[in-house]
Amino acid sequence: MSIYLVCLILLVVYLIDKPKIAEEFLEINTIEKVLRPAFEVDTKLPLLQQSWYHDEMSRSEAESMLERQPVGAFLVRINSLRRKDLTLSLRTMKGVAHLIAVRQADFRYILGQFSEPFESAAAMIQFYTENEMKINGAPHTYLTLPVHCTQFGSL
Repeated sequence: MSIYLVCLILLVVYLIDKPKIAEEFLEINTIEKVLRPAFEVDTKLPLLQQSWYHDEMSRSEAESMLERQPVGAFLVRINSLRRKDLTLSLRTMKGVAHLIAVRQADFRYILGQFSEPFESAAAMIQFYTENEMKINGAPHTYLTLPVHCTQFGSL
């Protein structure tokens, strides 16, 4: 048996015995952390023309679209309870998360308690393609793959 195989077996046994360490190892070494998105956000386009904007969509519909997508896949939709706000639905290592982007009186968006204000939803999306999102229980999350609206061509 080669030394590499022995080391691999020892590592697997160790990680099985220490599930928290295994989880951190897998999160830190995911391809999403290494790769940056292969798409650009056109921050000059209005929200209705952004391909990742889905307008009216329920939480369950968003989850259905995202559950088979890789970590970092996302879409933006109108918040079903507060229609002036948006919801960023995204696939994390823990499943699908829904974050509310609150539209302020000055029409800027704030995503979460500690977010800086963004001039537009597109500016917010662009920021999180380059910067890690601070989501409890789902570290190393970036927006990497927009889920395009199938009705985009009919707008």
